[in-house]
Amino acid sequence: MSAAAAASPAASSSNTNSMNGGLTVAANSPATTARASEAELLAMLEAQNRMLAQDVRAVTTMTVTVTENGGGDGSTNNSLDNGSVDGGSHGSGAGAEAAEPEGGNIMVHWIEALSTWDVFTKKRQKRLHELVMEGVPEQLRCMAWQLMAKTKAGLPADEPLVSLIARDGSDSECPSYVDLLKLTSPHEKYINRDIDRTYPNHSFFAERGGMGQENLFNVIKAYSLYDTEVGYCQGCPFIVGVLLMHMPEDEAFYMFTSIMRDYKLRGLYRPSMADMPLRLFQLEGLIAQGFPELHAHFAEIGVSVATFASSWFLTLFGSTLPLPIVFRLLDVFFVDGMHVIFRAAMAILANSHDYLLRNNVEGVLRLLMKNGLAEKYNNREAEFMAEFAQTKVDHKRLQKLEKDYTMAKMKTDMEQSELTKKNQEIEHLREENKNLKDKVALLEREMTLMATKLLNTSVTLNKKEEELYDTRQAMQKAVSGLALSSSDADHEHTRGTSADSTAGATLAPSSERTSNSSTSALLLPGSSLPSGHTSTASSSSHLKETHSGGAKETLTMAKDAILQLIPTPFRSSSNKEHHREPSGHVSPTLPQTPGSKRDLR
Repeated sequence: MSAAAAASPAASSSNTNSMNGGLTVAANSPATTARASEAELLAMLEAQNRMLAQDVRAVTTMTVTVTENGGGDGSTNNSLDNGSVDGGSHGSGAGAEAAEPEGGNIMVHWIEALSTWDVFTKKRQKRLHELVMEGVPEQLRCMAWQLMAKTKAGLPADEPLVSLIARDGSDSECPSYVDLLKLTSPHEKYINRDIDRTYPNHSFFAERGGMGQENLFNVIKAYSLYDTEVGYCQGCPFIVGVLLMHMPEDEAFYMFTSIMRDYKLRGLYRPSMADMPLRLFQLEGLIAQGFPELHAHFAEIGVSVATFASSWFLTLFGSTLPLPIVFRLLDVFFVDGMHVIFRAAMAILANSHDYLLRNNVEGVLRLLMKNGLAEKYNNREAEFMAEFAQTKVDHKRLQKLEKDYTMAKMKTDMEQSELTKKNQEIEHLREENKNLKDKVALLEREMTLMATKLLNTSVTLNKKEEELYDTRQAMQKAVSGLALSSSDADHEHTRGTSADSTAGATLAPSSERTSNSSTSALLLPGSSLPSGHTSTASSSSHLKETHSGGAKETLTMAKDAILQLIPTPFRSSSNKEHHREPSGHVSPTLPQTPGSKRDLR
């Protein structure tokens, strides 16, 4: 495919059809291809090889020469001219030693398989596994990978690849790749940032802003819009980059959607990376069973499986192994799925077992991360694939580990759920406790305010009590003084009456006797004294009554004056007490008031 043809998805798609030549037709028409001779198939490959020679993404080129014998029976002489991948630490192309399997030329067998794909995959599954282990010829990978993806998705070989995108329920409304490119993705900034880091030493992606980087950006952007839950993950460019090395960008997009959905990589790329703990748990279980010493050594030096194996799952080893090995692993991946990642991981650990046991954290990570594996397996594709072929991973063992993980996760989720529930209850109790504390604080403030008011009221009452006590003392002194004055007046009155009586008694005897005799002689029985004559006793009694009435009047006036000094609330009680006393008797002492100063003391 030319660079101009790859500039747009439509041009790339049409160019791929011509690039595949008669092979596409053959794949869609098994009966026609079955009748074609081997020479005709090889002639088709020559046309394809001429186009591959002009494609900068091609890793290898093949030259096929046909020597015809008489009678139409042809014998072929096929030679592989292996080029190299400008991949820096990713190594060079595949060696020719892997191109000749037992039973004949691998190219012929793959042409036969692809031309009768539906029948071949149903009746010759074992042979298909043998072919993918031997490797798909570089010129046929575009078609082979797509047919394998369709088989995985449950589609027939003649089904258009674009149908892969519309298998989530909304077939008619699912946007096409071209429509997605017209939209703007929220992840474009991060995609552009990582484009330069994806296979920077490969000629197709080396030029900044070139066709390779543009195609890579378009495919990743389109997928971020197509699967908004996944969006963009840093591992995507390595897988998409490998696809773009073998097919146009629109077909690479549809292939990537199939890988994410049908090969269960989507769970690794979601923001929660929900499936990553499961895969790491399975790999650690395989290591513990297969390499117990190495597992114990990793635990001793503090190296977890997640440290070095996460990128293996996210990039399908695209960021760690040489590209030719990555291509070979993808050949098997499109048939066996995720199982291939575990086999490759175990093969790497088996090949480096002794080295890993001898090294500390730094040495272990230097090999398993960064460029350690790329440097170790550079130009050693056959050695790696031989180790890979010998490494067996039991599917039942993986299923058991998955079941164990599921049970452990359920238990952990239940414990987490209970813990969350308890935390919520604790949080609820804390909230209630906080509310109660707030209420207690409010009540304390109100109590403090009431206590302050009560104290102020008590102080005020004490002052009033002191004032009342002083007033009562003054009243008692005034009453005592009035009582004393009244007593002196009565005493003076009594003394005056006694003196008058004595004087009268002294003057009366002589005259009385005279007057009595005369009077007694003059008065007849039943007659009265003259009006102008009053007895001494009557005069004394009248004088006493006059003095007694003056003292009472004076005492009443004094009491009224004292009542004016008593505060208004106490007047009524004083008056009532006054009226309850016998006539003529006034108590000189006011009633005691509860809480008075004298009582407090």
